[in-house]
Amino acid sequence: KRWPDRSAREAISISEGKRLRTMSPAHVNGHMNKFSSLLNWATKEELIARNPALGLRIHDPVPARDKRRPFSTQQLQSIFAAPIFRGCADDENGYAVPGPNRPKRGRYWIPIIGLHSGLRLNEACQLDTADVRMVEGHLCFLITTASEHGANDKRLKTLSSERVVPVHPMLLDLGFVDYVEARRSAKDLKLFPE
Repeated sequence: KRWPDRSAREAISISEGKRLRTMSPAHVNGHMNKFSSLLNWATKEELIARNPALGLRIHDPVPARDKRRPFSTQQLQSIFAAPIFRGCADDENGYAVPGPNRPKRGRYWIPIIGLHSGLRLNEACQLDTADVRMVEGHLCFLITTASEHGANDKRLKTLSSERVVPVHPMLLDLGFVDYVEARRSAKDLKLFPE
């Protein structure tokens, strides 16, 4: 795209000379997968004899476990130093503006739940109020697609993602139980209705 008047080999040579960032192996493999799907269709329609791109992939030298690194301590300190956690104007449009208010709704609780429980973003966002309950004497999150009110609005990444996760004591210290009770008193089905 950068050098439309050059051949592919010339463009590669220019790119290497300028040390420009290249596409990741995963991105290239995604393109190859789409191209291979087109060639599969062409094969089925008998437009070509076989798919020459079948199984064609670029090796990714970075192991999958190293692709997603946890936040560093400095990154976590930056995230939780935001006004929503220290005092903000409000939690609608002023959550990034320092102020005297300490609202505790979804914008406040979801990052803290993720930090202290390991829940994925969608798992925390889709929690029902009924998904926070006592299990063997401990307050827990029930991570499930089931819903007590019959809704079919929850999804999990895998079937094995269904689990019970204890609520961290830090959440209890921050007043999470009061928040849950307030949602139940308001008859909210969702823990984070906003």
